[in-house]
Amino acid sequence: TDTLGTALALTNYVSPTPAAPTTVAVTSAVSISNKVIEVKLDADVDAPTAVNVEQFMVKDAADAAVVVTAAKFAPWDSKNKTVLVTLETGLTAGTLYSVTSGDTVANFGGIAAETNKPTATVAGKDFNEITVTFNEAIETPFTMTIAEKYGDKAELTVLSIEQTAKDTFKVMTSDQKGATLYTT
Repeated sequence: TDTLGTALALTNYVSPTPAAPTTVAVTSAVSISNKVIEVKLDADVDAPTAVNVEQFMVKDAADAAVVVTAAKFAPWDSKNKTVLVTLETGLTAGTLYSVTSGDTVANFGGIAAETNKPTATVAGKDFNEITVTFNEAIETPFTMTIAEKYGDKAELTVLSIEQTAKDTFKVMTSDQKGATLYTT
């Protein structure tokens, strides 16, 4: 209200997105690929609403910086306590690295670049849901085709793919036909 008691209204107001904190509380880190680190945040500290590359510094054992190109919350962690930090260059297998944010540090080892394609197991959960579990951590997005194994080999429509763990996805499809085998 103004000084005369008249109600004032805002139109087309968009609430600002809160900025990411300048640091986060890192508790552990592990390489999940040659260029991606899974960083765990302190469970006793309020979860941040956003993360960015400026919050993380990665160095090797010789104190040489490794460029961080991306930082995002892990899609399987709804509590925002797991961050995937992507690096510009690949890590060296057997080399000790550290990730720092503010005054918190976690050490982790580098792993070699993956030379084999990942393998997966697929399990039906319901008439329109399957679970796909890979033998290693997988970053989304990926595509999937599901078709009848026999007969006219009609494809199911993939409606959504949700990452539920670093190696597991819930895939929702159009309704499957009873007593029909499918292949991916």
